[in-house]
Amino acid sequence: MTAITVASSEFEDTVILSNSATTNYVNTTMLTFGRSGVNRYNLILQLELAKRPRFIPYLGGSGNAAANIGYTAESAFASRTAFLASPGLAFISQIDPAINVDMSGVTYNKANSGLNWTSAGGLDDLVDETPENFTFDQTSANQDFDVRLSARYTRRALFGKITLIFYNNDADDVTTLFSSQETSGNAAEIILRGRYATRNRENGVRSRKYAVR
Repeated sequence: MTAITVASSEFEDTVILSNSATTNYVNTTMLTFGRSGVNRYNLILQLELAKRPRFIPYLGGSGNAAANIGYTAESAFASRTAFLASPGLAFISQIDPAINVDMSGVTYNKANSGLNWTSAGGLDDLVDETPENFTFDQTSANQDFDVRLSARYTRRALFGKITLIFYNNDADDVTTLFSSQETSGNAAEIILRGRYATRNRENGVRSRKYAVR
């Protein structure tokens, strides 16, 4: 198994807040997703990975999983909890690729400076498919964890830019703060896990002259 920590230039993270609906937080050091009272917080993660010829990501099964350090052999969004951590059920969906999400301009009200979300928060602008879900189970500060990037999202990210959104249901939970890409010392990371294919596996013809298989 190969684990690749991607360069910071290959991804960006931010948060959009209903109680600061016109503010962009791309340079924040603290991310959050969830709900607290009437306030909603959604985390946005944009992946634009470099080409990695012959790299095959480990594509494990889908389904509910816990956010826990080292729990998964799959590719992951890895971070560390900060001063507030409340457990609960969370979801990951892909934002419709037709929507240009500008990470330097996205807010709770707008996908970019010239485009409003269909409804504030972006949850009506998702790819029409069942969201991934996981249980965020960290309950204290300074805990490392992985959130699995599922088979479908890892595969898509290796073939082009995708934008993901992390959110919870309507329950008053998962009001969690943790480190972003900009956090000094404990920055969030994207870790790709998988293997490299050998050239023989890529090309089933061993002899070009005789086309022996």
